[in-house]
Amino acid sequence: MPLRKSLRSQLRMVEIGSLTTGSAPLDECRVTYYMETLDRAEPVVVYEDKERNEMTLASGHHRLEAAIRLNRTEIKANVSLGTRNQAANYPDFGPREPHCGRSWS
Repeated sequence: MPLRKSLRSQLRMVEIGSLTTGSAPLDECRVTYYMETLDRAEPVVVYEDKERNEMTLASGHHRLEAAIRLNRTEIKANVSLGTRNQAANYPDFGPREPHCGRSWS
């Protein structure tokens, strides 16, 4: 019987330099918002592929950029076992917080 990967995520600090990211366009207003609220923001979502020794950001590109601009070396993340492909197909429902005086739902 093949081994199944755990579907549970683990909340932990992840080194920013260890993350593989896509090339999603950034909204400067959202990055600024997260620079001001990063310590209270939801953790980013990361998939860890232990076979490839790779960690891929699935959700949280604006939070990650805010952390980089704040010269952080780590970011709070919910980490699940999975592949780069799974990270790319992670369902992103868009922002839930108001940014720049507008609210997106």
